[in-house]
Amino acid sequence: MNYSSSQPLAEAFIGYHIDNSTAIYFGKRQVFHNNLEMTHNEDTLRFTDTSLLGQNYTQSSEEVGIFVESSFGEKFVVEPKLAVTSGDRRNSFGEDSGDFDLEGFKLGSRLNLYPLGPFSDGNKNTAVDLIGEEKLKIQLGGAYSKTFGVSSSMGEDHPGLYDSSGNHNFPDYSQLFFDLLLKYKGFSFLFEYADSYTSNPNLVYTDENAFNILIPQHITEHLILGDSYNIHLGYIIENGLGVDFRYEIANPEFDMNTESLLQSFDSYGFGISKYLDGNNLKMQLSAYKADFNSGNEITYGEFLVQIAF
Repeated sequence: MNYSSSQPLAEAFIGYHIDNSTAIYFGKRQVFHNNLEMTHNEDTLRFTDTSLLGQNYTQSSEEVGIFVESSFGEKFVVEPKLAVTSGDRRNSFGEDSGDFDLEGFKLGSRLNLYPLGPFSDGNKNTAVDLIGEEKLKIQLGGAYSKTFGVSSSMGEDHPGLYDSSGNHNFPDYSQLFFDLLLKYKGFSFLFEYADSYTSNPNLVYTDENAFNILIPQHITEHLILGDSYNIHLGYIIENGLGVDFRYEIANPEFDMNTESLLQSFDSYGFGISKYLDGNNLKMQLSAYKADFNSGNEITYGEFLVQIAF
C-alpha cells in the first residue's frame, strides 16, 4: 500500500509455483520490463529520488496482467521473465466509472544473467552493495516491451490520438533496456541504457475532427522517443557510510523539436549516505544538477531520512 498516493493499492496478486524454478502470477504487481532501477523498491534505491531515466520512461512500476518468472542454474544463473499486461499502469480499473481502458495491451520481457553466481541474500533487489560481496558478482540484463495501441507518453495511460473518423487511433510503442550491475566488497557500479520508438503512426490526428494530422517530428510531443544513459557509482564502508555518484544523458529522437517530451540534457547527482540497521534506516545528503540543451538548468540539494518497516 502507498497511502501517499491517490491510488494507494500498489500491488494485489495471486501466484502459483509450478516447480522450484518457475512461478506464474496474476493481478497487479511491480513489472520487470522496465529499466533495472524501476524494478527495485523505492526504499532500496541508491538515491532517494529515482533517476531522470526512470522518471522519463516509466511513470509507475505496477501493471495488471499475467506474469511468468523462472530461474535456472546455480553457478551461472539465468532468469527469463515474460508478461502480458494492460499496459495502463495503476489506472487499469480507472479513476472512476467513466475512466476505463481504451484499447491495447503490452507484451513485456526481461532476461537477467548472473555469470558469477547470484548476489548474496538480502543484496539482490538493489543497485547498492549493502552486504559487501566477498567475490565479484555481475548481473547482465535486458528488457523489452511493446504496447499494441499505445495511449500515453510512455505506454501507461490514455490521452487522445484519433483517426479520420474521430475514433481513437493509437500507434504501437516499444521500449528497450540494457543494464549492467557490478558489486564487490562495498563497491557497486550500474550502467543503464534505454531506447524507445514507435511504429504504425500513419494517419493519426490530434483532434477528433481530424483537422490536425500528426506529422513525424510532432509524435515526440505525445510519446517519449529517443535514448538515454544512466551511470551510478557507489561505495559503502563497514560503518555504513556510503558515497554515491550519478551521471545521466538523454538524446531525443528529434532534438530540434523544443516541444519534445524527452529533452536533451546532462545530469549529475552526488550523495553521502548513512545506513543504519541494514537498510531499514537511511539518511542521505545529496545534490543534483541538470543542464538542458534548451538553456534551462535545475540545481537543488536535499537531506532526507528514509525508514523502512
